[in-house]
Amino acid sequence: MADTPTPIDEDAVDAALDRLIAAVEAGDAPGYAARMVDDAVFHSASTDAFEYRSRADIEEMATATFAQFRDVRCIARTGTGDTRLAVFAFSVGDVRGQDAQLLRFAPDGRIREVSAFVRPLAALAQIPARVAPSIARRSGRRGLARMLALSSRPIAAMLRSGDASMSPRLDPARQRS
Repeated sequence: MADTPTPIDEDAVDAALDRLIAAVEAGDAPGYAARMVDDAVFHSASTDAFEYRSRADIEEMATATFAQFRDVRCIARTGTGDTRLAVFAFSVGDVRGQDAQLLRFAPDGRIREVSAFVRPLAALAQIPARVAPSIARRSGRRGLARMLALSSRPIAAMLRSGDASMSPRLDPARQRS
């Protein structure tokens, strides 16, 4: 006989999502991580080289990330069952962006997996340029922090500049006028 899956407590999931959104909007990394199971997995929008694979690692990443984000607010949420999507608007540096977090919940309402998606590319590029060096410094890897900054900041600057100066030229409304 096959195991029957544990039913999802929709009320617990909705309450956990409310608390997660409040934590993100407040820049509360411990509150964000508290919504996770111990072995939660966070798939970063900026790299596929590794995943954050524990509540403690997710809290460290969120601490560094939230320190760089401003004006964070939830602009959309949806989902049913064990899956929800929360979309946040934010600013990082002088770039506005959106972060869509696909959330998978455990039956008890805690989050077991997060997949982050960030747009536009100029906002996404700001995250490794600003956050990765901070994470490396916090763990005592100052040389790595310098290398990360030197390799990612020029790309972020080029994308920010191109998005501000070149992308508007592709606006179909501009071409009609």
